[in-house]
Amino acid sequence: MNHVTVHFIGICTHISRDTLPELPAKQRVVLVNARDGKDVRGMQVGRHTPVLNVGGKTIALSGCTMRLVTAHPELRLLDITETFRLLPNLTTLMNGLTTLGPPSREVVLDAKDAHAACYFDIDFGSLSACTDEKGAAIATLQVESEESISLEVTGWDGTAISTYTLGADETLMVANTDEPSVQSHAHPSVDFLLHYKTAASMPDTPQVPQAIGLEPCSFQHPFPTVGAGCSNSNYP
Repeated sequence: MNHVTVHFIGICTHISRDTLPELPAKQRVVLVNARDGKDVRGMQVGRHTPVLNVGGKTIALSGCTMRLVTAHPELRLLDITETFRLLPNLTTLMNGLTTLGPPSREVVLDAKDAHAACYFDIDFGSLSACTDEKGAAIATLQVESEESISLEVTGWDGTAISTYTLGADETLMVANTDEPSVQSHAHPSVDFLLHYKTAASMPDTPQVPQAIGLEPCSFQHPFPTVGAGCSNSNYP
């Protein structure tokens, strides 16, 4: 049996086909492009570097869509666990203030590097979530298959599809975190505002999570997080 685990760390926005029917997968993870930092409603968010950690190597991500591939994916199911549903929810955070509305097609669908660094499409496996030692919520995808599992990477610039065969028990990490040198300790939750860049209309007063009711993660990761503000999110 082959087992592949993917941890999503930092500013990774999870959007389902129920929210946006045009999505080519049941779930899409969007890593907003903030390589040069962003201004969100007057709050300056530091530079974020999107990377893939696999096989002991860290690879910069830019303008691509990733997905796991195995034989007969059409026969496989996607299990959304209760812990995954406890990720900070953008629509819920805005309840009582404004209606968030639909996601931005430009950011979520159009594969434009100016808006998104990369996508990770998910059609099968099990999605769960936990919090790291600093309180950031992390989503995890786990896939088991009797057949081999590969990572497929497709460039948005028309380059050929690259396929990487994964080991029988492989762990990948997809991260979108800021650099320690530019982290704002005065406003440790400000990074979370980047999630709202996936909305068609930026709310006037975007909210950030204060506490996340998830169990601690059973694993560690090497990426810099500064608490709940560095969490994954669900949209809606």
